Amino acid sequence: MGDEEPAGHWTFRLRLTKVNRQERFVVKIVLITTIVLVLIAALAFTYRLFKLGKESQIMAPNIGVQILDGKKTLAPCPSTPNCVCSCGDSGDPQHYISSIPLSVSEINSRERVLALVEKTPSSHIETQTEEYIHYTVKSGLFGFVDDVELLFLDDRIEVRSASRVGHSDLGKNRERISQLAKEIAPQN
Repeated sequence: MGDEEPAGHWTFRLRLTKVNRQERFVVKIVLITTIVLVLIAALAFTYRLFKLGKESQIMAPNIGVQILDGKKTLAPCPSTPNCVCSCGDSGDPQHYISSIPLSVSEINSRERVLALVEKTPSSHIETQTEEYIHYTVKSGLFGFVDDVELLFLDDRIEVRSASRVGHSDLGKNRERISQLAKEIAPQN
């Protein structure tokens, strides 16, 4: 009889076990619901990125040679940080990038640039004249399109690279123009 516990003790232990099972069930439901909601949000975000990529492929870009104060120039950058341009305000470090100096004939530089563009993955020449080249570069996964413009002047190439959609380009446009300048400059 000494090993026997009072009936009330077992009743309490059974109730505790029952409550713990209910609590575990609720925790599992909350955890599963949270995981499902996170997956739905991730899928919605990914879908939106793909949709923006498709939209950027059909958007009409703000590009082309413009005449400002009697001089040829490229369009200024928008306020978003996904654009760099050598024709803008040099006091704007977010958007300004130096033009590419020319010390050899303009024709040779133009031909070198065209060869470099052809080697660039996912690039496509949209427009080319003797003084102007516009090409696009499409990102791999989501298909975002960036516009790159080059205006050949007597002593330099004015440059502009801009993303069609989004806010940030994570520095890709600046990197693209810097790389282009490095590949052209050693031969100048």
